[in-house]
Amino acid sequence: MPVEMTYRLKMAERSMKLWMLFIPITLLASIFILPELPSSPMRRDAFWAGKMESDTNEDIVFVGDSRVYRGIDPLVFGRMTKLKARNFGFSSASPDSILIEHAINCLSSSGKKLVVIAVSANSFMSSSIENTHFKSVKSWSVSDKWVKYHIYPLISFFDNRSVADIFKYMKSEGYYEHYNISNGFAASYKIPADSNAAVPAYQRQFEREQYSKDAESKFINYVLRLKSSGYHPVIIRVPCSYSMIQLEDMATKNAIPRLMRELMDRGIDVLPYVSDGLSSYDGSHLDEQSAELYSQKLSQDIGRLYSK
Repeated sequence: MPVEMTYRLKMAERSMKLWMLFIPITLLASIFILPELPSSPMRRDAFWAGKMESDTNEDIVFVGDSRVYRGIDPLVFGRMTKLKARNFGFSSASPDSILIEHAINCLSSSGKKLVVIAVSANSFMSSSIENTHFKSVKSWSVSDKWVKYHIYPLISFFDNRSVADIFKYMKSEGYYEHYNISNGFAASYKIPADSNAAVPAYQRQFEREQYSKDAESKFINYVLRLKSSGYHPVIIRVPCSYSMIQLEDMATKNAIPRLMRELMDRGIDVLPYVSDGLSSYDGSHLDEQSAELYSQKLSQDIGRLYSK
């Protein structure tokens, strides 16, 4: 073999060894140097794909919109009640029969069959009753859901990071979401927090959309059928800021308090709205600490309800 060829092979081998050493060192250094993303896109996709899993044999499921998946932690229920629980909250969700049927498919036939359903004014607005987000996730292919649920959490380090993320991190700013992929809860908070931030957007929504009495009527009938079928529905209203509750009740002429009273009069278990000691980072969603406290309170209330 010519001397020049031997020299080139040795240089190529040395270069390969240097790259093999450089890549893992760079990755390890990046783990410690790069800030954690406030919200991982890959883990977010895995989180939603996980809500399509339907073979978990739960005792209790929580159904509703983003206030549910950001405000109710099934781990707290497991710790306090020893019940298996899962969160089936979706963005801008309406508690229609399709969404609830999906959730109750995860209930054990020999379990408690508790179905905790959250209602809000937004639940029955025209933009919500389409359940666009839930239907979008449901439409993902089987292979797509499998990859997102099983593979994405393992490679979420490769999420794109922008310069803006680093600057926000340095200024301690950001909207943080920590996804529990297995139980459907997303602990979230915002720095800086603003308990009125979401109110103007909701006000604009209520000005251009109507509260659907038809969707409400269908919901009532479905809940009654659910109970007659051997399930135990429980109706709640997840806490938010005082200004948000005022806005919702004023815009809908107290539709949600009236709905909850009607369901109670018809024999459905309804838990009273309580927000004492809880805080919202945007007016609509509980921060991580408040979600923990609310989940504890909910665990106690439901425990008392079904220990009679």
